[in-house]
Amino acid sequence: MSLNVAILIIVLLASVFFIFVEVFTVLFMMTGMTERKARFQVISMLTSTGFTTSESEVIVSSRRRRRLATITMLFGYIFAVSIVSMMVNAIVTFEKVGNQSPINTIIIIASFGVFLLLIKRIPFIRDKFDNLIRKAGARLMFSATSNPLLVLDYYGDRAIVEIRITEVPEPLAGKTLAESDMKKNFGLHVFVIKRTHEIRHEVGPDDMLLPGDRIVLFGSLNTIHDLFSMRPSFGKHDDPG
Repeated sequence: MSLNVAILIIVLLASVFFIFVEVFTVLFMMTGMTERKARFQVISMLTSTGFTTSESEVIVSSRRRRRLATITMLFGYIFAVSIVSMMVNAIVTFEKVGNQSPINTIIIIASFGVFLLLIKRIPFIRDKFDNLIRKAGARLMFSATSNPLLVLDYYGDRAIVEIRITEVPEPLAGKTLAESDMKKNFGLHVFVIKRTHEIRHEVGPDDMLLPGDRIVLFGSLNTIHDLFSMRPSFGKHDDPG
């Protein structure tokens, strides 16, 4: 194996690791974790660092998250074995070939850097990638009638949540927002409704929630779970406070 081939494989494995981090971060976010918590725990599991904090209780308090964590750790173990093997091969190859022009190696590493930059810095590419993961995750982790949510941020015991509506909850079905009075009855504020290619930033009292909508709302996470018929998958430790 040539040195450049060995380095290329290491770079590809690093790319796969980066993709794993993004995929599992999105999947954990779909269970109600914020991006910060999800990404930290995913990196800890994939790298087998065993880093533990009180936030790790969020993982063990949910059956769905425990299953995800098991899969994540298995992927991390496979990755660690592969990357160590390739590093050893690269070192052995380097010792055999001695001094070699670094131009090809620099090109490979630079290409990898550009790839990561495109994924992380261009919102369009990242959003498309995350949406694909959300759709796949929704099919694998939720029933056909559930309404998968994505926690965007916490504010005390409240949260900003994005929900993909598969089935409109009975208290809201066939009613406008004014008729259901979500603010008074449930303490929820709907900020955005995305329907096919239309995005309504100015949500009015005459708007209705329909199957296929993606909405962003603010309120108690427990209330959101109860209202949208999603079985709570975690306890109080999911709160950031």
